[in-house]
Amino acid sequence: MAQTGIPCYERPHNFQWYWKSSNEKWETYLDVDSQIIEDAYNEGQDYVNIDGGYTIDLKQHVQQKKNSHERWSIRRDHFDEQLT
Repeated sequence: MAQTGIPCYERPHNFQWYWKSSNEKWETYLDVDSQIIEDAYNEGQDYVNIDGGYTIDLKQHVQQKKNSHERWSIRRDHFDEQLT
């Protein structure tokens, strides 16, 4: 069940979303983008847009910049305890 009715600062933060950069390093998304992706993931959406003109494909686990064919892998880490 989505928690979009609950303010972000009151939601559990036991996940982190990452994207794989061109130098093969996993980079963390900004907290706000990570929360947008997480909300879409929990709602069962296939796609979600984030700032910077990126579309996140949650089925194929990739992000793509609009008007570009370049794609980057994404991943979600889930933790047993809340992050601080």
